[in-house]
Amino acid sequence: MTTEQKNSKFKLSRNKLIVIGLAVLAIVSGYFIINFTGDGFAEEENSNVDKEQDHSLVDVKQVPRQNIEKTVTVSGNVEAADDRLVIPQASGEIETIHYEEGDKVSQDDILMEIDSEDARLQRQEAEAALDAARANLEEAEAGAQDAELVEAENAVSNAEDNLRQAEKELERIEEMHQEEFATDQQLEQAEMQYNNAKSQLESAEAAKDAVEDGARQEQLDALEAQVRQAETGVELAKRAEENSQVKAPASGTIVSSEFSEGEMAGAGEPAFMIMDQDTFQVTATAPASYVHQISVGDSTEIRIPALNENFQGEIQRIGEIPAEKGRNYPVEIAITEENNDLRTGMFAENYLVIERHVDVLAVPRSSLVEHNDEIGIYTVNQDSTIDFNVLELGISQEGYLQVVDGLQEDDVIVVGGQSEVVPGEEVKKNYLQEAKSSDITNGENHGGGN
Repeated sequence: MTTEQKNSKFKLSRNKLIVIGLAVLAIVSGYFIINFTGDGFAEEENSNVDKEQDHSLVDVKQVPRQNIEKTVTVSGNVEAADDRLVIPQASGEIETIHYEEGDKVSQDDILMEIDSEDARLQRQEAEAALDAARANLEEAEAGAQDAELVEAENAVSNAEDNLRQAEKELERIEEMHQEEFATDQQLEQAEMQYNNAKSQLESAEAAKDAVEDGARQEQLDALEAQVRQAETGVELAKRAEENSQVKAPASGTIVSSEFSEGEMAGAGEPAFMIMDQDTFQVTATAPASYVHQISVGDSTEIRIPALNENFQGEIQRIGEIPAEKGRNYPVEIAITEENNDLRTGMFAENYLVIERHVDVLAVPRSSLVEHNDEIGIYTVNQDSTIDFNVLELGISQEGYLQVVDGLQEDDVIVVGGQSEVVPGEEVKKNYLQEAKSSDITNGENHGGGN
């Protein structure tokens, strides 16, 4: 081996030693950093984590305001809101039937016509009787007025003559009385005759005025009564003739027709049934204990199980007496939504609101806790400590209860993890999204259907 080769090998070994030395130095430095620097930071961090882990985590939210309703469920059946029996008011042979079962009709459409010949003749007779009564009255009025006026004028003239004579006689007696040729009794008698004559003149003048103003005697009153009676006869005859046309009392569909042309229809016998198949109602019965808590006009919700749908409704009528001598009262509820699938006879469940509280504080039932034999709820103070609030609760429903007293609107309530904490404990808060105000229905199922 040459000297040059030996020197090259020596340089290579020295380089390896330098690399190994640097690696050892790096390992030693890392050891010191980990033990004298890293452990200190880790210890401090672990201390903070342990401190945080000492606080229980609870779910919280601000107590919401909501509308809470308490309802009672009553059952019933769907019916047409308006069904009418058409009953003729006239008797006779049916001449024409214009509509059959299944036809749609409008109010006042002529459904059928009954022979009206007899009614027409009766009307003509009544009109003739009225004409005669009016003629008799006019004749009596003209003659009686002239005769009465002459008689009244004569009565006034005679009364004036009597008054003049009585006045002269009174003057004569007064002069004689002054000269003591007439007694006091004669003077009083003359004065009385004068006063009577004066009263008779006043009565005669009043009678004359009455005749001139058109006053009538008793016989004229009787003739006027005959005219009124004849007018009534004409109206009745016209109505009888009009009744020969049987008209639809309302719009709808004819669901039954009882007669055929040529048959005899009797007054009072049902001829048609008309049903409004566009509007429906539910007839149900409500327990007596709830009748005073509902009113006509109240909104309701109606469920039709056959359609698996809910409809809006409105109370139209509440019965005054129990149905069928029971303790339930009839309630008619209009279905205010249209639906082509609704049919009469369908079973319906009606949710009647018997108590409603608007915009009140409400808490989940699951958030309630018992502490020292009292029912309440945990709230979290600003310093993150737990406080126990005793609650006065109102109506309840599955999931929520009305808060009457014990909470303020800005209180933060514990809704999760409350079983792991106690009053006074400091906690960590996990804020849940605040519930929006909504309507909550508390349903109680009470039978009472038909």
